[in-house]
Amino acid sequence: MRKSLWISMTLTCLGLATMVAQAATPTYDALSVFGDSYCDVGNLFAATGDT
Repeated sequence: MRKSLWISMTLTCLGLATMVAQAATPTYDALSVFGDSYCDVGNLFAATGDT
């Protein structure tokens, strides 16, 4: 009896946790990505004298 109660309580808590996690997930409508000079091959081109 105790084992089945423990299993049902565990499953109930897991089910509620997934609902809360879905409700707390924000939605995004845009994504902005910024680069730096580490990945910019244009700086290497300018640094080598445009060769």
